[in-house]
Amino acid sequence: MTTASRRRSWLLAVVVVLSVNVFLLDLSLPLGIAVGSLYTVPVILSLWLPGRRVTMVTAVGCAALTLIEMLFSSPGVLWIGLINRGITLFLIGAAMVLVLLRKRADEQIRTLQGLIPICASCKKIRNDLGYWDVLESYLQEHSEAQFTHGICPQCAERFYDGTRTENTA
Repeated sequence: MTTASRRRSWLLAVVVVLSVNVFLLDLSLPLGIAVGSLYTVPVILSLWLPGRRVTMVTAVGCAALTLIEMLFSSPGVLWIGLINRGITLFLIGAAMVLVLLRKRADEQIRTLQGLIPICASCKKIRNDLGYWDVLESYLQEHSEAQFTHGICPQCAERFYDGTRTENTA
């Protein structure tokens, strides 16, 4: 198991345990006390878990726990309890939307988009500051691409007097 997958597993466990603890705390208090807003914390923590599905499942789970808690909690002032649960559901939904928007923005940042100014001769790319970067450097900075290098047969013939070198990697 890699370090990243262990970290994700640990964070997922924290999200689940935190959600259950908020449920138990909310269940132990009267209906009129707004503890349910703490459900936004697990939803926000799902920002660091991969994929949008985890965030949606976390938000739906927290919303379900909010509604279940309302059925089994100790009695209080009903209308205050309903208002608190409505606010809690709104906060869970707002947190989910914000986390999903952030995840989508992160995905778009990792994807190169638009026009890229490139030199027709040396193939360097002009960056945002007006400096010319080597193609590999620019792509590594603006994406998750990694490069390996070799010599194509045409360049081998051109630069090495006809001796071809094959890329064995």
